[in-house]
Amino acid sequence: MEYRKMGRTGLKVSAFCLGTMTFGRQVQEEESIEIIQKAIDLGVNFIDTADMYVNGVTEEIVAKAIKGQRNSLVIASKGGHIRKPGKKYGTSKDYGPIDLARPRPFHEWPA
Repeated sequence: MEYRKMGRTGLKVSAFCLGTMTFGRQVQEEESIEIIQKAIDLGVNFIDTADMYVNGVTEEIVAKAIKGQRNSLVIASKGGHIRKPGKKYGTSKDYGPIDLARPRPFHEWPA
């Protein structure tokens, strides 16, 4: 695997970044975890996710897949979209960019 320096941080990230947007909806959890583990085995240390992917389910899958390996990986995430969950997980309506006047309270993921 080829690696690139990330600015002046000292971090070296793989030239390939694993995107996880489809994990938890189009790609089921078990297969998603297999994909993440295979990517890591091949030298990928850079994983992209976001709390808005499948209303947070994708981040939960990534967390399960990287358990015990977190310190050797670079996780890129995004935030700032206000989402309203629908009837089924993954179904949501986008209400636009973050409303800084009314931020959502922080809550930890369930154990």
